[in-house]
Amino acid sequence: MSNGGESVPKFLPFQEEALSSLTGLSRVALYYSMGLGKTFIGAELLVRHDNRHSLVVCQKSKLHDWLDHFETYYPSIDARITLTEDDLSAWVESGGVAIVNYDLLSRRPILRRMRGHCLLLDESSLVQNESAKRTKVVLSMSPAQVILLSGTPTGGKYERLWTQMRLLGWSISKADFWDRYIQYRVYDQMGFPLKIVTGYRNVDDLKEHMHEHGARFLRAEDVMSQMPSQTFIPVHGTPSPEYRKMLKTGIAMLDGKEVLGDTALTERLYLREISTVGKGSMLADILDSTEERVIVFYNFQRELYEALSVVHDRPIAIMNGQSHDLSNYTAHDNSVTLVQYQSGAMGLNLQKSRLAVFMSPPESSELYEQAKARTHRIGQTRPCVYYQLVTTPLESSIYSALALRKDYTDELFRLEYGSSRKAVRDQDKVLSRI
Repeated sequence: MSNGGESVPKFLPFQEEALSSLTGLSRVALYYSMGLGKTFIGAELLVRHDNRHSLVVCQKSKLHDWLDHFETYYPSIDARITLTEDDLSAWVESGGVAIVNYDLLSRRPILRRMRGHCLLLDESSLVQNESAKRTKVVLSMSPAQVILLSGTPTGGKYERLWTQMRLLGWSISKADFWDRYIQYRVYDQMGFPLKIVTGYRNVDDLKEHMHEHGARFLRAEDVMSQMPSQTFIPVHGTPSPEYRKMLKTGIAMLDGKEVLGDTALTERLYLREISTVGKGSMLADILDSTEERVIVFYNFQRELYEALSVVHDRPIAIMNGQSHDLSNYTAHDNSVTLVQYQSGAMGLNLQKSRLAVFMSPPESSELYEQAKARTHRIGQTRPCVYYQLVTTPLESSIYSALALRKDYTDELFRLEYGSSRKAVRDQDKVLSRI
């Protein structure tokens, strides 16, 4: 498979360095922070392998992104989305690049029989569970070349690396991997041993072995001078009175329904959701100030409804569990694209926009970093701006944790809001005596 001599993407210096060091290696992993162009490097490495059969496995939402990439930069290569058994049979017969989503791996027996092809896994962290069907299919293959791409290969949990290391050709057993690099305790769980990870050991040795097997790591801050700037603008609003009620009593009204925060988890969830009340008007002010494309990230369904109620006379695109239609985003330069974190923060290429609004913050640092990288990524030439809509102290606390690249946890919530609830009750007692 050859690129026919057509013009390839213009690579930045750090990408050229990666290509220089990895070209010729049969198994590689690019563990690069989101937005550093793993697609560009991975596709170029795939093309340089010149294998008659190449298989790209990605999330369903990225099928057309990969197809567009090959059609744009390598038009002489026969790249196709292959969703049926007939599609895959035709690919086996003719060669080229087959693009398939992870969900189909276990339902297409022909993939288990593949041998000698080039295998590229986009977001390879999705095969970290060796008992999952998709992982079993991948591990059953015998590719000639392997390319792994992930911005978050482990989520900071090294015990999840073992399957990816097997794909890179490291023959270490799972038991040896754990004994060498993972600190853990074993508990008896109703007659079954349960391993609880308590820490890690020999991390430098682990990284050295990973490097020897083709793994490369790169953080965005290491090459920030080659990337456009990022500006974060907090936009503050007034909290709903129900927020204080939930803090004081654990009971509040949300969209006409009484909600009960009877556990720390549900209380935190409802406090976060109550924090979104009234943010539609805050979003409207931002939209009124620009005619550029705007990406809006949200957590809760009620945020989607608030956003839809204030987007007037502008094309709308939606990415969530029910809708995956980005046609208006692509076609209109004044579109508003509404993206639910869990459905679209990972993998989407939204660099046609430089403006993003966070209706509310996620508690996961990984989701937050992924969301920012939808616009701040290779190919983006303009400064990126992120508006953070904030109405409550809880949201401020979450953003503070995310700025440190930490998840907002139960422990942080109890530490901060156990005392907050007491302060509210004490203040009300004082006011009642006046």
